[in-house]
Amino acid sequence: MKEHRTKALRVTTTNAITSKKDDNNDLFGTLLQLELACLPSPGDLSTSTSSSSSSYCRLCHRRHHQYKPPDGASTVLQECSSCRNLPTFQFSDSDTFKFPLFASRASGLSPLHALFAGDTLDNWEDILEQVRLIVETPHWLSCTDGEGNTPLLAGGRKLLKLGEFTKAEELARILLDAGSRPDDSNAEGRTLLAYSVTHMDESIQLSRLLINAGASVWPNTVDAASEGSSTSAASTSSSTSSSALDIPTTPPPDSIFTSYLRAVMRKRKLDDACFETLSLIAQAMGEQPSRMHAHVMRTMFDHARCVRVLGPVFLQMKLSMSQHWCQPQSLQILCRTAFRSEAMRTKQKLNRESLQQLGLPLPLQKFVLYELTQ
Repeated sequence: MKEHRTKALRVTTTNAITSKKDDNNDLFGTLLQLELACLPSPGDLSTSTSSSSSSYCRLCHRRHHQYKPPDGASTVLQECSSCRNLPTFQFSDSDTFKFPLFASRASGLSPLHALFAGDTLDNWEDILEQVRLIVETPHWLSCTDGEGNTPLLAGGRKLLKLGEFTKAEELARILLDAGSRPDDSNAEGRTLLAYSVTHMDESIQLSRLLINAGASVWPNTVDAASEGSSTSAASTSSSTSSSALDIPTTPPPDSIFTSYLRAVMRKRKLDDACFETLSLIAQAMGEQPSRMHAHVMRTMFDHARCVRVLGPVFLQMKLSMSQHWCQPQSLQILCRTAFRSEAMRTKQKLNRESLQQLGLPLPLQKFVLYELTQ
């Protein structure tokens, strides 16, 4: 196939790009890489989603040039023939957004990863606009980077690290509504909830959003029966001094409580900036009181360090959580557990909008969504 030129329009075909090695063709090769990376995989996605991906690709290119493309231009290759600085997209006169062009089907990366790798703060509204375009193609939500992070994890972790907790919740809400799985974990076996709880109450809104979206507070690799039985044996053996050596030496699997406990240990105190998150975790774990008791005690025992400093902290935490396993569950809590379980089973969203449609009063809505501190 050949290359066709006009005064204001240049169309370059795939064969023309790959057959020549000059700088101009390398440039168009990058353009083609961007366009193809943003298109859905054949057979994986329906043809109805290709228009949104192509629209996203054209949007990025137009923002780079700050111009309106000629009429009839439907692809990146048809819109421009003079681009010389593709990796940088200008969103305004003073701000630039670094857009690494590494999104490819071979690496598993998505355009979302490329977006989050740039300057997300100075271009936040533009980032959200493009995220909403990209998530119309659900295929990108399950792609992972080299560390096993899905877009939800990659974007959420970056914003948490920057201390932008409100933006992290806003981004997570968009991705979760689009179909991201809240329990997806990376190569370290950690979910976004595990990272969120380490920021204590500063990230309480994100933590609550993830739990209400279905994120689990329990270890992913251990079932309740095996964990409960092994720890019950440990508790029984530790009740007498003569059997202390019978306590299992295998450390308990990491859970959301484990991540929270380690964050408290680094802080060396349990203050007002910690209690909302502790209450949220306790309410979620309290739906299974026996398993909660077993896991909490075993995790605390495994992390016992610096008794004089951390001993009072652990005791304070245990007393705060013990109400969930020392007392029989009230009818109100049992009803909430049944309601949330049914909602998760039927994949019904747990948020204010859905509960308002059911006609629940505001105090009951807060109770169901774990918004009341206990």
